[in-house]
Amino acid sequence: MLTMAQIQYIKHLRDREGKQISEIARIVDIDWRTAKKYADREDWNAPLEQQRDRKRPVMGPFEEIVDTWLLESMREPRKYRHTAKRIYDRLVADYGFTGNERTVRGYVAQRKRALKTEKQERYARLEHPGGEAQADFATVKVVDDGKVREIKCLILSFPFSNAGFPFAVPSENAECFLEALKRLFGHIGAVPRKIWLDNLPAAVTKVLQGGDRKLTGVFARFCLHYRFEPVFCNTGCGNEKGHVENKVGFTRRNWFVPYPVFRDWEQLNAELLQKAEADLQRLHYEKGQNIARLWAAERAELLALPGTPFEVVRISTATVDKYARIRFADHNYDVPRAYPGERLILKVYWDRLEILNEELKLLGRYGRPYSAQETPIDWLSHLDLYRRKPRALEYSSYLNYLPQDLQDYLLNREGSVRRQRIELVSGLLKSGYTIEQIAGAVAAATREGIEHDAGGVRHLLYRQTHRQLPEALPDSYTPAAVVDYAPDISVYDRLTRGGGTGGLRPA
Repeated sequence: MLTMAQIQYIKHLRDREGKQISEIARIVDIDWRTAKKYADREDWNAPLEQQRDRKRPVMGPFEEIVDTWLLESMREPRKYRHTAKRIYDRLVADYGFTGNERTVRGYVAQRKRALKTEKQERYARLEHPGGEAQADFATVKVVDDGKVREIKCLILSFPFSNAGFPFAVPSENAECFLEALKRLFGHIGAVPRKIWLDNLPAAVTKVLQGGDRKLTGVFARFCLHYRFEPVFCNTGCGNEKGHVENKVGFTRRNWFVPYPVFRDWEQLNAELLQKAEADLQRLHYEKGQNIARLWAAERAELLALPGTPFEVVRISTATVDKYARIRFADHNYDVPRAYPGERLILKVYWDRLEILNEELKLLGRYGRPYSAQETPIDWLSHLDLYRRKPRALEYSSYLNYLPQDLQDYLLNREGSVRRQRIELVSGLLKSGYTIEQIAGAVAAATREGIEHDAGGVRHLLYRQTHRQLPEALPDSYTPAAVVDYAPDISVYDRLTRGGGTGGLRPA
C-alpha cells in the first residue's frame, strides 16, 4: 500500500509534469496498474464501507461457551484458569468441536484482550468499581445477662451496589478481625478484589515512609490465601472509605436499636446476616435500582473462594506453674494433666484457647474471656415509668431484656393489679435482690399457684436466697441419756383405743 507522500508525487508527475503512466510507473518503481489507479483518480472522498461482523463458521456456534468459560476463569487463581489447550480439549470432548486447535487459540487470545479492555473501560467509568469493598469496625451494644455490653461489629460494604454485611466479635484483635472477614467471605461465597481499610493494628505494624505499610505476618498470609489486595487509607483520613463509615452508622441505627439480646455469637451473627440479606431488597439511594440486582451483578466481579479455608489461629507457648496452671492474657487456666515446669503449646482462636503438650496432645479447651465494658440496666428507673403508666410496659423496648417468667408475671394482669406487681418487683430490687432472683421466685410462685399473693412471692424469694440453716448451738447441760432417748410412741395408739392409764378415751 502506497503512502500519502507517494500518491501526492504520482499526482504531481501526472498533472504538473504531464508524464505518461509508463514513465510514472518506472520513476516511482510501481506496477503500471497501480500508477494508473492513482494518477487518473478524481474522487478522493473517503469510502463509507458497511461494517460487517466477521463470520466464524467453525467457532461461531461455540463462541458463547468459550466466553462463559473465560469470564468464569477470570475469578479463579491463575493456575486454575482455562488455557486455550484446555478449552480446545473440552470443546472436542463435550461438544463435538470439529475445528483445529489453532482456530481456538486465535479466538481465545482475541477474546482475552477484548474482555480485559472492556473491564478497564468499565472501571474507568465508575467511581466505585464493582468487586471492591471497604471494611471498618463499629462499636455497638447488646444486652447480655441483664447488662448492657459493648462489643465490636466488622462491617464489609460494597460501594458499587450498596450491599453491606456485618459480623459481630468481642474485640478488634487480629484473631477476631480475620475470623470476621473469613466468615463474611464464606457467607457471600466470594472474595472482594480490593478491600479498603484503616491502619488498624490487627493488619499494620508500621506505616513506612512513602506510604507503604509493614503488615502483620498473619494478615499478609491471609491476603495471599484469599488473593485480595488490601488498600490502606492515609493516616487520619477515614473519609477515604466514606461508604463503610456511613454503613457503620446505618448498622448501628437500624440493627442495634433497641439493643439485641445476646445469647451466643452464632445466634447474634445469624440474626445480623439475616437482616443484611433482607436489606438488599430496598432501592439504591442513587441509582434507583434494587440493591439485590446490583449486588448480583457485582458479585460476578468477585474472586472465587480458595479450596481450603484459612485457619485463623495464633500459636503461643506457656509454662506450667507449681499449681498446675498457665497464664495467658491476664487469665489463669488450670491444666491438671500437666506437670509443673512443662512447656505447653497454645492455639489461640478468636473465641477459644486450646492447650496442647509437646506431643500435640490436647490437654484442655477453654472459652477465651474478654474484658468488655458492661453497664447494668437501671431497672428501678424503668419500673418507675411502668408503675406510673402500666400499659407502657407492653410497648417497652426493654421488655425483652426481662427474664421470660417475669415478663409473663407482669403482663398477665392489667390496670391496678399490674401496677401492684410492678411495685412489688421494684420493692424487691430496692431490698437488694437481683432481677434473676426475683424471676426465679415468681416462677416458683406460679407453679404453686400463689403468684397473686405478694407475701407468698416474698416468702419464696427469701427461702430461695437463704437456703443455709443456722448452725445448732452447743448444749453441754442436757444429760446424754436424755439427748439419745427415743420415745415409744406406740403408747399413744393405746390411748386412742381406750386403753392405758386412767381409761382415757378420745374426745
